[in-house]
Amino acid sequence: MKKGMLGVMVFLIIIMFNIPIEYAKEENEKSNLIYVVYDDSRSMYCEDGVNPEEYYNQWGQAKYSISVFAGMMGENDMMKIYPFSGGGNQFHSIEKNMKSMDRVRSIENNLNKSYAKSTDFQVVESVTQQLKNDTSDAKKWLIIITDGIFEKNKVPIKSGDELKSNFHTIICDDINYVYLNIGKNSISLSEDMGDNFYTYSASDSNAIDGNSDILKNLTYIANLIFEHQSLNKFIPGNEKVTFDIDAPVKKI
Repeated sequence: MKKGMLGVMVFLIIIMFNIPIEYAKEENEKSNLIYVVYDDSRSMYCEDGVNPEEYYNQWGQAKYSISVFAGMMGENDMMKIYPFSGGGNQFHSIEKNMKSMDRVRSIENNLNKSYAKSTDFQVVESVTQQLKNDTSDAKKWLIIITDGIFEKNKVPIKSGDELKSNFHTIICDDINYVYLNIGKNSISLSEDMGDNFYTYSASDSNAIDGNSDILKNLTYIANLIFEHQSLNKFIPGNEKVTFDIDAPVKKI
């Protein structure tokens, strides 16, 4: 997609959500502090030998997802975005009071392709600790976006049960966790991770058929984070808002 089009498409998605672009918090409602850890390993760019006609650009989907989240943030919300290649030390910030389109443009201009040598779970551990250490009274969210297999101490985490065990070592009550696995090779997690751990799978979407799977999951996650106060319990399928757009993520 040509430079600038990502911002336009995400702006249209926000319009389709039919909510105010500058989301107004109710009095005494907490703001959101959102940390995103995203996979920027080589498989995200279809450069691992997989036939591109049978695959899709997971990097485009990850950037697309982050842009939607940034575009829907409230004026007092904050976001930090950590690529796995940064080792948990490098991040890009979306600050308070930025206009919606400025947030989206910030993602477009600053989240460039980089290459993590692995999807190291210790990065997730490091970012979790940083979020724990924040002393604000904001509602805390950790979003993990990946297409592949995590490693821990250079050893692959090959099963859902093993990955689940690793996540349980970092789960704490004051953080809400969102795990979005993208693509055929990623590990899905069961839905019994805990009341504050939400799992979503976009394993079946592809650019050719319109990415219905990734859009569906963006609907779920956006509802969860930005309108969760209006739902007693968030259940996939209980959408308050939906959107659709004819924009193959592969082109972003």
